Amino acid sequence: MSKRPPIDASLFHGLAQVEHLGVLCCEGEDAADFLHNQLSQDIKGLGVHQACMALFCNAKGRMQASMWIYRESETQLFLVLSKTLLPQTLKRLSMFVLRAKAKLSNVSEDFELWATLGLSTIESATALTDSKNVEHGFCLNLFPALGQNRVLWAIGKAHPLSSDWQALPKLPPERFELSEVLSGVATIDLASFEHFVPQMLNMESIGAVSFKKGCYPGQEVVARSQFRGTLKRRALIVVSDTELKAGQDLFDLNDAREPCAQVVQVAFFEGVFWAIACFSMQSLKTNETDFTLSKASNPAKEHEDIVEILWSAHLSAKPAGMPLEPLGLVPLPYALLDDL
Repeated sequence: MSKRPPIDASLFHGLAQVEHLGVLCCEGEDAADFLHNQLSQDIKGLGVHQACMALFCNAKGRMQASMWIYRESETQLFLVLSKTLLPQTLKRLSMFVLRAKAKLSNVSEDFELWATLGLSTIESATALTDSKNVEHGFCLNLFPALGQNRVLWAIGKAHPLSSDWQALPKLPPERFELSEVLSGVATIDLASFEHFVPQMLNMESIGAVSFKKGCYPGQEVVARSQFRGTLKRRALIVVSDTELKAGQDLFDLNDAREPCAQVVQVAFFEGVFWAIACFSMQSLKTNETDFTLSKASNPAKEHEDIVEILWSAHLSAKPAGMPLEPLGLVPLPYALLDDL
């Protein structure tokens, strides 16, 4: 059964404060080289005032953090990631600095984070120009959700928002959190720390992994997962009328041996729980994979002002023997990268 819930795209048009992310700073003569050697992305190739998504993995290729990297200058870069992982990420990265001319620090207190949803990049930038806040912060073009632009702004706290921004519709933080889930791009936090290699959360498909750069922790495992065989686990978007929590197991009632998925990230909106969950592909029926996944050779399914749901008769938030709590599947808004 498939139905379309009443999500009005106009509800995601405005300005929302972002409360669950923080900012680290890496600066020094070797800052870019240092991050290049530790993260999954080509940081040395990142131009000034450019940004990319990157991953910090352990030696087994399991993600310890996902983050946006913004290059402010030749010697200064900002890292935006989950607040729950800021202290340990700062500590773990600092352990590897050794003789490199680079210093890491937590600068979250220097910024306020805001997201503009449903506005064009030009509209968002215009709202900042008059107050010159753009000179005291940076912005990141996030992955779209509901077919709409999403821009994350880090604004220096010493520089209040412009009058143009004050006039924008104010959205509760929960709207941004839902847009994060509907973008299909998970943010690693404590509940998912070291649980997944990048491909399990589709990170290679949204460009968070470079397969052409040199070594970094876990690089051999990540490359092997991409170049050998079919990937057995993938991230999907799900919806439930009953409560979902990050780290929770999900179940295939046709196979009671073990859970078929783990919830990674959750948002709550108008009595419904929306989540990104990592599924065993064996637990999905052909019609479910056809509905949710797009290959790189085919056009990606697009979310606009309507979200289509395929309700599963065998996927449940509770194991066999307990009352059925059905899960709905939502198409990913991007194409998956074919195995290289």
